[in-house]
Amino acid sequence: MHFNIRWTFIIISFAIIFVMSCGQKEIVKYSKTTEKIIEKYYINKLTKNIEGKFYSYDSNGNLFKITEYKSNVPNGKSVMYCLDGKTVLESSLYLEGQLNGVMEGFYCNGNPKFKIIYDKNKILKVYDLFTSNGIELFPGNHKDGNGVILKYDETGNLVSRMNIKNGLKDGYSYDISNTGFVDSSFYIQGVNEDLKALGLEIDVFY
Repeated sequence: MHFNIRWTFIIISFAIIFVMSCGQKEIVKYSKTTEKIIEKYYINKLTKNIEGKFYSYDSNGNLFKITEYKSNVPNGKSVMYCLDGKTVLESSLYLEGQLNGVMEGFYCNGNPKFKIIYDKNKILKVYDLFTSNGIELFPGNHKDGNGVILKYDETGNLVSRMNIKNGLKDGYSYDISNTGFVDSSFYIQGVNEDLKALGLEIDVFY
């Protein structure tokens, strides 16, 4: 009888220790210069992977972004905020670390800015483009990730014209400054060939 009780106690103790070891640990990081919080997230104590919501803050400690994680990669909803930390600036969806589904952009006055359909980090369609005061803009001629995409500033001035193929920048992409200066870059399936030669990596998204 005492033998069974002792082993039952040992088994229960090990079970408790195992459950506690598999729990989550909160990680909080602070800026070395401002001492304000810059990141907060949770890791699995056993796997050390980031799990759940990852909070990012700007240099003033204001909430900037919340992204859902699973097994150390973005998986689920990701939301960026304006300086007030409340108004949504951008909302997107991730599947196993890749943009997947509809990304929605907004102005800080609450008006819609754009919508983009992604499929595994590739752009399929850009639509519902607007200026900050609600004037609709032409997104460019493209279909199913092929064609031309146009990008504008908040007042409706054209700032970028990019060619895409299979959902990635391909061919010449043009950036237009507010003074009218045009800068061109050449891409091959999302890779900027000029920067590639320098060993640099860039963000190829819209």
